[in-house]
Amino acid sequence: MMLHEALQSTKIEGTQVTLDEVLEVEAQTRKNNKDIQEVLNYYQALRGGMDSLRMLPISTRLFKLLHETLLSNYVRGSNRSPGEYRKIQNFIGPEGCTIETASFIPPEPQLVNKYMDNLETHINDPKDDLGELTRVAIIHAQFETIHPFLDGNGRIESAVIS
Repeated sequence: MMLHEALQSTKIEGTQVTLDEVLEVEAQTRKNNKDIQEVLNYYQALRGGMDSLRMLPISTRLFKLLHETLLSNYVRGSNRSPGEYRKIQNFIGPEGCTIETASFIPPEPQLVNKYMDNLETHINDPKDDLGELTRVAIIHAQFETIHPFLDGNGRIESAVIS
């Protein structure tokens, strides 16, 4: 199930790979490529997140650890500061857009640590009476709004929330 989640989540990012191809690489009957490695990295991040949650709270340390795993092995985004919160302004929009034409501009980079600290506190010490599903939706929205990494934000958030 987790491998299927990894496959579907990376397809949103543009990978062109099937479950059979990933399984063949795992069985060492097929040569690996960047798309397959991206799926395997996501799967390893999911597994690593589950294992780490036995010892760590949901935290900056965990987010950065999973992000580093996600962008390891020279996959797309591996040159975008794996395991580190962004230190430059980024923006989201269609291919080739500028910051002026972006669909969304996350907070300035100097605010990322503060906002992530606030989110971490909210996750681990909630001061509300909201149901779990509502809390997860709010956490998801906040993480995506802060957009702490240069790449891989949605996959990291999904790996932790899943």
